[in-house]
Amino acid sequence: MKNDWIIDVLADLNSFAKSNGLPALAKQLEETAILASVELASHNAGASIVDSRPTSQQCIQEPRRRFGP
Repeated sequence: MKNDWIIDVLADLNSFAKSNGLPALAKQLEETAILASVELASHNAGASIVDSRPTSQQCIQEPRRRFGP
């Protein structure tokens, strides 16, 4: 995939966050990397998950809820 570089950037940012005592940011970056991987794979398969993703406000209000399509 030609856009795999974004996963490497997120991994570098995650490493920085962990090394500098930013655990909440590190956790968010882990989740962002997962989402990026799924979305890139979906995009490469010709599909889109944009409409099924929760908004950031939903994530804040209901962080433990599993969001699905």
